[in-house]
Amino acid sequence: MEELKTFIKSNPDPRELKRAMAVRMTLRGHPDWEIMKILQGKFWFYQ
Repeated sequence: MEELKTFIKSNPDPRELKRAMAVRMTLRGHPDWEIMKILQGKFWFYQ
């Protein structure tokens, strides 16, 4: 989780940032529909 946090803070490409945030939210137990709503994307994009 610390490695993911460091990556997010490193200011990556916006697409990679969304993917990293989706991973972090998944690890924290957020449901898929909530991740899609917050990040405004399609589920397949984050898989």
